[in-house]
Amino acid sequence: MLKELEGMKKGRLSILAIVKAAKLHNSVMESIQYFTAVRNNGILISLTKPTRLLQEELSERKINTNDLIFMESVVDESNKYKNVVFIPSLEDVTGILIALDYFFKFSSDKKYLILDSMDILSMYNNQDSVINFVIKISQQCSANNVDLVMMMSKKGDEKFLHKITSLFDKTIYEI
Repeated sequence: MLKELEGMKKGRLSILAIVKAAKLHNSVMESIQYFTAVRNNGILISLTKPTRLLQEELSERKINTNDLIFMESVVDESNKYKNVVFIPSLEDVTGILIALDYFFKFSSDKKYLILDSMDILSMYNNQDSVINFVIKISQQCSANNVDLVMMMSKKGDEKFLHKITSLFDKTIYEI
């Protein structure tokens, strides 16, 4: 994933990454590594791991997370880490969009957003809701000059995939 990101054009990025489930976590880590080096503020919507584990691993990799906000849905009672926004329900995509809108309006010029698993979001919402969510996030990112990376761990329904890929400038298939 890191090589693909480094090879991208300069300017705003809008990427859908389709990766094997076994490689999803590493793709997230590499995306964070890339964007923390070239952007100021970021937000990671983590639907797969608690922030505690992510921050510990990022710290081990010597990646600065001071300007990274974590939105998570995985409840971790031991989580006493900073910059964490809890998502109470993955069915409330409107609530996620409201939180993102606040971030977009009140952070620096160089921003990025990474969503680690559209697959999990699809388990809690119907296909139309997920597509509308992606459309709205894409519009927000475009309007606010925010780099966007969304990840899926499987190809899934071809009709759904076709609707989704058309919303991104680039689709990366990692094998």
